[in-house]
Amino acid sequence: MKMLTWMCKDVGLTARYTTHCFRRGGARYRFMFTPLGQRWSLATIRWWGAWAEGESVSGSTTSSATHNVLAMNSQLSPAPLSSAAIQIRQAHHHSTHRHTTATKKNAPIPGIGIPDLPRGLEAWRAAVKQWEDPAASIGGKALKDWPEEWYTGPMRTITGVKRNIRKVIATEFYRLHGDDRVFLEEYPEANRGAKPLFDAIQRKREGRGEITGRASKNGRPEVRASASR
Repeated sequence: MKMLTWMCKDVGLTARYTTHCFRRGGARYRFMFTPLGQRWSLATIRWWGAWAEGESVSGSTTSSATHNVLAMNSQLSPAPLSSAAIQIRQAHHHSTHRHTTATKKNAPIPGIGIPDLPRGLEAWRAAVKQWEDPAASIGGKALKDWPEEWYTGPMRTITGVKRNIRKVIATEFYRLHGDDRVFLEEYPEANRGAKPLFDAIQRKREGRGEITGRASKNGRPEVRASASR
């Protein structure tokens, strides 16, 4: 901070600036003011800055602004990160989080990732968007277009499970003709978040014979019910 204060004073800036000003200004620049074709998506900015999923702020004005920014994100076509930018981000993340990441396994394929889903009703919409929109995931491709090696083998535990959840939700949404009203009537669990919705879809898929559910050590539900009579 002392160095930052000294630099600002040296160039004639009288206001007090903090590192937060530069982080916020840099994010706004990359998202809103960078020339078209070079802009980053919110998912990329959050990944670059190592922002935690679900961070919230108080105040109706800020919340409204955040809502507007999220709406704008769907209208942009951000450029994917260059390999050099990815290496810089990874080096920075490693240096600032070396204590917490020392025990974590590095991803076999760097620069690939799937942002966490928001909580509540917007989760299913975000899942569908990540499935079909290249700007909504990290890697420059929509999840539906990912090459198999990005979510199988060594990457299965890193991206495989998350990608499958998005696939199941998006596929069921398409099965219902992409109609929001019909989808929400069929799955009121969507109001509670991605996990309850995913479980509900899997139960109906099992009922349609599309998948086979894993049997409990106590037997299947219908068997337990008949045994208790």
